[in-house]
Amino acid sequence: MLRIFFTLFFIAGLFGNQVSAQDDDRRILRGKVLYRNSNVVNENVINTTTEMATITNQRGEFAIRVKEGDELAARKTLAWALDVAKKIKHRDSVLIDLIRRQAEAGDLAGALNIAETLKDPRAEAIRSILAVRTGTGEMTGALQMAKNLGVDEGRDEALRELTSVFANSDDLVMALDAAENILEPSNRAMALLDVGMAQARAGDLVATEQSLGRVLASAKQVAAAKERRVQALMEAAVASAKAGDLAGAYGTVKLIPEVGDRASILRLIAVSQAKAGDAEGAQKFFAHAIDSANDIGSIHERTLALQQTAVEQITAGDAAGARHTVMLAHTTAASIVNAYHRVEALCAVADTQMNAGDLASARQSVKIAFDAAKSIQ
Repeated sequence: MLRIFFTLFFIAGLFGNQVSAQDDDRRILRGKVLYRNSNVVNENVINTTTEMATITNQRGEFAIRVKEGDELAARKTLAWALDVAKKIKHRDSVLIDLIRRQAEAGDLAGALNIAETLKDPRAEAIRSILAVRTGTGEMTGALQMAKNLGVDEGRDEALRELTSVFANSDDLVMALDAAENILEPSNRAMALLDVGMAQARAGDLVATEQSLGRVLASAKQVAAAKERRVQALMEAAVASAKAGDLAGAYGTVKLIPEVGDRASILRLIAVSQAKAGDAEGAQKFFAHAIDSANDIGSIHERTLALQQTAVEQITAGDAAGARHTVMLAHTTAASIVNAYHRVEALCAVADTQMNAGDLASARQSVKIAFDAAKSIQ
């Protein structure tokens, strides 16, 4: 694919002998504009931060006041690139990149005009402009533009991106507005989850609970995206626990269809509660994790789930609980019919027993594993 590049080539250091200080800490930067290795004459070089501009001389050279963090743009060079791009075979692909550059140079109206002429890539182009607009603080306009997109123009994707931007900048009202306007249930669930997490970070537990309720409602609508639904439920459960709603977290976990997934997320929440200093909450969720592990149909997988729970209990500082859980894992492992899997499970159990300080039980697990290994053909 042909690409068009334009370059600002700096021929003097920012703080070298050829710069002079000003009252606002900006200094004179001397540079040169090149296009396809040729000097660009009478180019408008703009400091888009201060909106000050200058023009290059016959050698393509310019001087402009800048400081660290300022951004420069060369308007004429970009216009030339756009004209060339319109004439080449794969113009739409090239124009996408140039539209992004045009928007970043501050010409949003011009970028949008070009984007409107595109067919297939139009949605991507407009999303590029949206990203720039949110970065410059024009969030209301960006949100309205995203809402006006058609479904086949990337409407949901744009709103999903905006939700994340708004949530990260703590503009939770606009984040919720963007998320609730997403049509596809799994995308809406993940966007609402971003909002809920941001609300939890802000300490608004009531709003968090409401957002997580919307996550569950959206997740239940996802029929063809099982993994996305499980992910949304898992993250909603963790968010509820972090917000202090342990009952809600457990209720959410119970909606997860696979018992192995339930055991895994219950362990995660237990460790999180332990790190937060909630020893009682951690013990409750470890107990739930053990119950879920015991419901796993495969004896091999059941053993590993119990063993992993014991590992997490050690991490959480509950050595006594870990020793009890690992004994359950030991008993389960010893009943595995397949000798290879029995050895594998018993070795994992022995490692955990040693980490829990129960060397006598570890030696017993190793002995049983050794006996099992003899029978492997």
